[in-house]
Parts: sequence; structure tokens; C-alpha cells
Amino acid sequence: MTDLFVRDFESKLHSKATEIANRDGLTLGSIVSDAVDKWITHRERSHVTHDLVLYSDEEDLINMLKTVDQLTKQNWLKACCGVNTHTGMQFLKKQGWFDGTVEPYRQFLDNPTKYANKVLEKIGNQVGENQLLVMAFLTGDMAHKRSLKKAGIFCQWYDNKGVVGITHCVADSKNILTGSTDDILELFKAHDQVFIVKQDKLHRIRMTDENFYSLLV
Repeated sequence: MTDLFVRDFESKLHSKATEIANRDGLTLGSIVSDAVDKWITHRERSHVTHDLVLYSDEEDLINMLKTVDQLTKQNWLKACCGVNTHTGMQFLKKQGWFDGTVEPYRQFLDNPTKYANKVLEKIGNQVGENQLLVMAFLTGDMAHKRSLKKAGIFCQWYDNKGVVGITHCVADSKNILTGSTDDILELFKAHDQVFIVKQDKLHRIRMTDENFYSLLV
């Protein structure tokens, strides 16, 4: 029987697990493999990602949405939400994405958190065993029609909820990058990652606190 060495695996726990494995005619490796497999499955099902994706023209937006749609053909509940006149909403609905928008849409601008809870409930009723992917066109609309500061507050609230699945807040960069530096940074920090779409490229913005010495390197 091959023994198993795992760094930082407590010796008493290792001995007890080995004893039980021998008694049951199993190997410790098979037990650990089974446990790791279950852990991976759990992590995949409970995966939480909340990103900001910026675009500058509709051609770049549609190209990105087409690619994402092609990459998620099976075992996904693909949902979108936003004002129905948005180009991204119109495209995704034509591709068969579930429309999680709750009408009247104006409720979002008046009470974003209450509205978002209704959207999440509507989408949640459709998920089942599928992985969830949401393309949300709400952040840019809030920034454009109310303020970037309010958009950042809303996104921070959503991020704190830890919604299981992948949520991309998709917004026109013109509605985001014209705000104050403080409000832009707060919005960026309310997301796990920030991307800019340009043609067929996806550019990740690195958000790290740096010392001023970095300007001289």
C-alpha cells in the first residue's frame, strides 16, 4: 500500500485516517482524492465572480458577447438584465438568453437594491443545476442617469451579497471614465476584476496600491 504525504497534514489526523482507511480496505490516497474531488465540485458550484467589463463602441460589445455566448453552450443558465433598448440586451435575447429584467425598469433607478433582489429572484427560479452567467447592463445606466457614485454604491452592495455564479457588469466606458477619480476607483474596487474590450482583445486592468517609487522603476 502506498503511503500519502501531504505537507502540513497534521500527524495525528494522518494516523487516524490511515487507521480507518486500512480497516475499511481503502487507501488514504483514494480518500483524499474523493475529498478533493468533492471540494472542487463544491467550489465550482459555489463560484462567485463579479467583474466590470467596459466597452467603447457597439461593435466591440457585440463581438465580446458573441464570443462569450459561443463559449457557454452547455450547462449554463445565461441571463441578462437591463433596459430593453440596450444593444447588448437585444442581441443576447435573440441568442436565447433569459431576460431577468423586471418591469417597470424605472424601479431600478429609483430603488436599485430592491429592484436587483427582484431580478435575482426571477433568475434564481430558472437556474436549477446549471452554472449561472449574468450579463448586467445596469451599472452604466445608473452612472449615466443618476451618478457614478450611486453606481459604485450599488455595485458594492451587490458584491457584498456574494451571488453564486459569474456576473459581468457591462458598461459603456464613456459613462464610467468621465467621473471623478474617487468614484472611478470605488467602482473598480467593488468588482473582482476590471476589463476593457477592444476589437477582439480583452484587456485586464490591474488594481494594486503602489508606492510612488514605482514611477521611477
